[in-house]
Amino acid sequence: MNLRFRGAYQVRVLRPDGSVRVETEFFDNLITNSGLDWLGGGTYSPAAFVTTGTTPPVVGDTGVSGTILGYISGYATSSDFVHVTTLPNYGQRTHTFTFAVGGVIGAISELAIGTGSLSGVTRLFSRALITNSGGTPITITLTATDQLQIVYIFRQY
Repeated sequence: MNLRFRGAYQVRVLRPDGSVRVETEFFDNLITNSGLDWLGGGTYSPAAFVTTGTTPPVVGDTGVSGTILGYISGYATSSDFVHVTTLPNYGQRTHTFTFAVGGVIGAISELAIGTGSLSGVTRLFSRALITNSGGTPITITLTATDQLQIVYIFRQY
């Protein structure tokens, strides 16, 4: 059996009235070696990490490359697993991590999913630098009145 996995992130920054201030297009991530092990078995409670990292991810990563500015354990919402029957057939689940208003303040440039806490990642599933539509790494600045949402799409082909 030939299985392939793919993930992509999207960043949304909401204003106090709930309107969208910033919304990126979906950008690819790198699922790490420990992320593939994670898929192979075991039960884990996922967490999203937001950092100042600027180092591109590699498969052997075990942590994030920057200072962790925000951490949230568990999904705010998670879609049902959807099977897409048109080529290239895949199953997809969408997870949304929603931080409290003002829960992340500063310039963010890296996202990750794994296990751990604000003090560090203990098991890394995926990492990505935030990019624009052209694939160039960017930084997004969050203020005390912003609410951050991270949307993660996971596909199994």
